[in-house]
Amino acid sequence: MFEFDWKKLVVTMFYPVLPEQVFQAFATSAGMEAFFISEMSVFGPDGPRKPQSYFETGDRYRWRWLVGKELRGEIIEVDAPRSLTIAFGEAKVRIDLESYNNGTLLKLTQFDMPDSEEDRVLLHMNCRGGWIYHLTVLRAYLIHGVDIRDNDPATARSVAVDWQMGEHEKYRAEAAG
Repeated sequence: MFEFDWKKLVVTMFYPVLPEQVFQAFATSAGMEAFFISEMSVFGPDGPRKPQSYFETGDRYRWRWLVGKELRGEIIEVDAPRSLTIAFGEAKVRIDLESYNNGTLLKLTQFDMPDSEEDRVLLHMNCRGGWIYHLTVLRAYLIHGVDIRDNDPATARSVAVDWQMGEHEKYRAEAAG
């Protein structure tokens, strides 16, 4: 029987750009807002970091997705331009970058994930699908300079495994007030 580790997931993607370009996308507020989240603030020991400034180990962050969900956490480790580890809810996410074939091989590992039946679906499967989606969005942004995200709050969650057809009507009604 195949044993699957539900406490972590790994997604790998190739980018035909320099590792520094991929690192900048993950290690600055401006970069994260270009492909992943709608709003991010990062705070170092001396206050807020500028959007183009690299995160540093120990920084705190707050971000908001287009659908309004907010997350706060810590930048656990920064090794520019090779790796970055952040707290991600109850889990952690590590980005490792390697020069490969005139570009960059990115390995994203989400680990220390809770393991219950509900977490396997709503956390593991949702995050795997979400990371594949956002890493693909990053690819379009880095190669073509375009943001291909669905920026309609009514349908932006459609990549989630718990999203149902017709759910967009609920979000439209909530947005209308």
